[in-house]
Amino acid sequence: MSKKKTKINFNFICELFVIVLSVVAICMMFVHSVDVVGYSTTKYGYTGLQATFGYTAEDSSVSELAFSFVNLLPYIFILFSVVLTVLSMIGSLKGKVGKYVVCGLLFAAGVLFFLEGVFTVYGDLFNNVITQWINSNSSAKITTELATGAIVAGIVSILAAVCEALTFTLCKKKRK
Repeated sequence: MSKKKTKINFNFICELFVIVLSVVAICMMFVHSVDVVGYSTTKYGYTGLQATFGYTAEDSSVSELAFSFVNLLPYIFILFSVVLTVLSMIGSLKGKVGKYVVCGLLFAAGVLFFLEGVFTVYGDLFNNVITQWINSNSSAKITTELATGAIVAGIVSILAAVCEALTFTLCKKKRK
């Protein structure tokens, strides 16, 4: 009686790990990602979803944050890389070009996650405050800081890019 040996494919495990890390990065959209720091160190915290699509408080008609297309790009890149990775896993996407594209998209998404605070678009509320400060010649300013969600999403995206790079650098060519 001989037992069948199951061969675990290294590429399959790495690509599965890429998908899991990508899903974790997308889930960071719902975690505290950006702090807007006003004068006298008052912090206003926003999730990645709010920093991307804008935010208006329930008791106000004035928007605090506006839509930011650049903050939407990392999520689009990650979704596209997940689709390409799944296509590669099921065999529809052959060759290394797709793996190069996935690696590049994941790395670009990781970099954009670290720049999420820079590309956050202030809404009418903060624009009015900035205008008042400029008119009063005050040295106070509004800055943005990264919070947990953006940092974790950036790290996880770059880690997924490294894992995808392992799949195309360590995979063996099949010779006929």
